[in-house]
Amino acid sequence: MFQRQHTPLLLLLLLLLLSITSTTSALPTELLRRGINGKASFYNQMGAVGSCGQSHSDNDYVVALSPDHFAGQNPCGKRVKVYARSGAGRGKVVYVIVADKCMGCDTNHLDLAVAPFEGLAGSDGQAVGVIQIAWAFK
Repeated sequence: MFQRQHTPLLLLLLLLLLSITSTTSALPTELLRRGINGKASFYNQMGAVGSCGQSHSDNDYVVALSPDHFAGQNPCGKRVKVYARSGAGRGKVVYVIVADKCMGCDTNHLDLAVAPFEGLAGSDGQAVGVIQIAWAFK
């Protein structure tokens, strides 16, 4: 069995391991706790000018938000951090810029350009259609 003199060393080692584990998972946990849980879909930009006045390609890291986020404020150009909570890309994070309004989206629904959606969906790609996310303005 363990000798009494090794007990403090083992406790210290255990605390060190626990602190490393909690540090590596802090990003998703913090975003899940303080962010907004919702869903993400994607849409093709097709060179159209969005509600924020600029056109973008499918490769741009942009997002369309629910009209609720435009009420009384202008979120255009704001940075949003998005964390995938489901699918093959679970745990991945992307940053997008608000560039458009999604008329069919509820408050917690983000409509991403193709590239950021694929970045979050992982190997599931566009075939998955919708993924569960957590997100927050940054």
